[in-house]
Order: sequence, then structure tokens, then C-alpha cells
Amino acid sequence: MRIFLSLLIFITSLSLVSCKTDKPSGSLPQNAIVIGVASDLDNINPLLINLSLSREVCTLIFPTLVRPKFNETTGELSYAPSLAQRWEFSEDGK
Repeated sequence: MRIFLSLLIFITSLSLVSCKTDKPSGSLPQNAIVIGVASDLDNINPLLINLSLSREVCTLIFPTLVRPKFNETTGELSYAPSLAQRWEFSEDGK
């Protein structure tokens, strides 16, 4: 009985090893980037986000109108174009 059980386990393990494929089942295109995150996102709508992780993911998905640029020598924050090509302020500063 012990020999039969050992033989059965051996044959079963050989059959399972032969089931492996070399190609991944859900293969991605060569230009795909996969990023793992530590937890689930609370929302993917930028207006309803509560978690900072969701904010980070949304900044990768949804581009902004302008990009902030910080000048380390003067300590000033300025804005560079992103989606907006140009902008202007009204005379009353609003």
C-alpha cells in the first residue's frame, strides 16, 4: 500500500509539472508598465479622493492644466504649462 501511494504521488507530481506553459497567460505588451501599490484605491474620480495613494495614481492618469515648479534658490513657486498653453490674470487679480 505504501509503495502504491508513493507511486501515485510521484505520477501526479509529474503530470502537474508537465502542465506548465512557458508563456504567461495574461502577457502584456512590451511597452506596458506595471506598478504595484500597497493598498486599494478609495476612488479614481479626482473630485472624490480621500487617500493620498489615490491622489498619486490620479496624477499619473489625469494631467493637470499647469505644473508647479519650485525654485530652490529663491524659494518661489511658479507654474509651467502642461495642458494649458497660456493663461492670463484679470486686472482685479481674480
